[in-house]
Amino acid sequence: MRSSGVRFAVAVFAAALLLVWAPATFSAAPATPGAIATAMDIDPAVLISASLGTSDIRGAGTHTGSLGLSFPQEGADFGILATGLVERADDPDTNNSETLGGGGQGDDVSFTLAGLNTAAGQDLVQLTLVLHAPVESDCLLFRFGFYSEEFPDFVNEGFNDTFVALLNGSNIAFDTNGNPIDVNTNFGFDPANPNPNTGSTYDGTTGLLEAAGPVVGGSVNTLVLSIEDQADSILDSAVFLDKLRFVFTDDNCSPGAQQVEQVLTLTPDNAQNPIGTSHTVTATVLSGPFPVDGEDVGFTVTGANPTSGSAVTDLTGAATFTYTGTNPGTDTITAFLDTDGDGTQDPDETVMDTATKEWINAPPDCSNVTLDITRLWPANHKLKTVTASGAVAPDIGGSVTLVIDAITQDEPVNGRGDGNTAPDAFLTSPVSAEAAVRAERAGPRDGRVYRVHFTATNQFGATCDGTATVVVPHDRRPGGAAIDSAPPSFNSLNP
Repeated sequence: MRSSGVRFAVAVFAAALLLVWAPATFSAAPATPGAIATAMDIDPAVLISASLGTSDIRGAGTHTGSLGLSFPQEGADFGILATGLVERADDPDTNNSETLGGGGQGDDVSFTLAGLNTAAGQDLVQLTLVLHAPVESDCLLFRFGFYSEEFPDFVNEGFNDTFVALLNGSNIAFDTNGNPIDVNTNFGFDPANPNPNTGSTYDGTTGLLEAAGPVVGGSVNTLVLSIEDQADSILDSAVFLDKLRFVFTDDNCSPGAQQVEQVLTLTPDNAQNPIGTSHTVTATVLSGPFPVDGEDVGFTVTGANPTSGSAVTDLTGAATFTYTGTNPGTDTITAFLDTDGDGTQDPDETVMDTATKEWINAPPDCSNVTLDITRLWPANHKLKTVTASGAVAPDIGGSVTLVIDAITQDEPVNGRGDGNTAPDAFLTSPVSAEAAVRAERAGPRDGRVYRVHFTATNQFGATCDGTATVVVPHDRRPGGAAIDSAPPSFNSLNP
């Protein structure tokens, strides 16, 4: 047993401190079990009941606003269970010179609760939650931090307060070495740093942890959260509780606690798409191996197609963002954990990932370009307008411009027996899909074949081209059809 002298000194100092520093109201205050469940962000649809049993209600409550460096994790408040007065949790911590084995001193808070006790008669506060796991879930998660005045004075002693979380009868709150959550756990509580800043009245902390326990989707589960004194009721401890939720892990939910280090991964990390199509990226937020739902994720796109958006992670920790690229080039997509939900990545919002997206401009398709006139008769030396059409832009939303830009023929422009006319073709100015060709051929030859060259250009400058023919037969008798005798070819536009 620790001496009654230590107990008396701690109690007297604590009482004196209350007289000196006594705010009119407390942000940390006792609360009903239902209010604690609400502060822990438990979905009302999954909460069947919440009970403190015969626990002293002064050791169970909520806190509104920031406390303990990491809380609240979601919303404005969180739950607290303590082996002393909950309302002391946000008292100032003025201890800054404690040592291992120091025996307790300074502003150490200590209060003996009434109500429920351990088998040894020490303080015990217990919150029992009956929860219905959603059908699509397989894992229960909650975040917590253990805080204690037992540190650093009673490291490796038998007096340490302990936090236990029994899910359907099995403890899921233990460290990576299987140790219970107390000042001897391998989380936080570094004896080499006996006076850490815990952001609370307590002298030591595990830091932010997350406990996990497997469940069967659709089942009813009982979670009993207990904090208790060991050996005596001197010096208080507390557990801060928040963000209880059910998620789906695909049977990868192992019981135990671990430090919370959220990681965001963006997939696919690179991809190519034709312009005019849509592209979807998925940001997955994990804490260790566990998905984190209900988190705001911001998306920003820079590059050829700048845009932005936001989404909230689901039970699998995933949030998706879809956009359409209308310009060719490369985009950089950034996804970040938007902790303040303002849609802008602040300097301290460093949980993020990036991906690249290349938008490909497909050239126009000229394979179906045709001329509206392909045969000229009679051969009366007159000019006839022909029009090209049929070029298409394969990209969604693409446009294409088709022009006739050159014309050649297989006969000299002004040869023997063709009427002494030149030039034999004209382009429009500026060039367009129309041109004029002359209905003539050389009498001594085998008919004339014009080769009409066209080019199609889309809105980004990509092109395709080709040729189509217009014929002037030698005559209308059988065997009088025009025969293409090129090469050589002659420029029909020359005078």
